[in-house]
Formats: sequence, structure tokens, C-alpha cells
Amino acid sequence: MTDDLQEGIGDALSTDYFPTDTLAGLAKLHNTSKARAVLAEAPDLLGGIGILLDFHVMRHMADVEAVHTFEGTETMQALIVGRDLTGISAFTH
Repeated sequence: MTDDLQEGIGDALSTDYFPTDTLAGLAKLHNTSKARAVLAEAPDLLGGIGILLDFHVMRHMADVEAVHTFEGTETMQALIVGRDLTGISAFTH
């Protein structure tokens, strides 16, 4: 799946098909969702020490949640990408 995404983004960059904010939205959507998925598994993998501050898992989890919220949730990024692909904005009436 990662190869498909990279190939698709590479094609989009090489052909100037997508506007820059669309590519940024795709990158934010993909990267924050993958980071959240990895960090959801990290405490389970580490067991009891996964929740200790010494191993920084919870700090990274809080940081990713802040980035996820600050940069825009997956829903907002999907709306931005959808607007650029279809030309129909979900933000106005």
C-alpha cells in the first residue's frame, strides 16, 4: 500500500495534477493516521513499561494527537482533498 501511495503521489507531483494543498492534505491524512495506528500498538508491544514516561511512548502519543488535531483531523483533510478532486466544496452551502 505504501508503494502505491508513493507512486501515486510521485505521479501527481510529476504531472502537476493536484494542487499543493491537496498533496499536503493527502500527506497529513496518511501520516497522522499511520502514526496514530503505530502509537496505539506501542504500549501493547512494550507491556507495562509502555506507559512509563521513561520510554516516551505516551509523550509521543500526546504529540501525535496534538498534531492530528492542530493540522486538521482526517475528516477535514478528506474534505479538502475531495473538494480539490471534485470541485465541489463541502464547506459552503
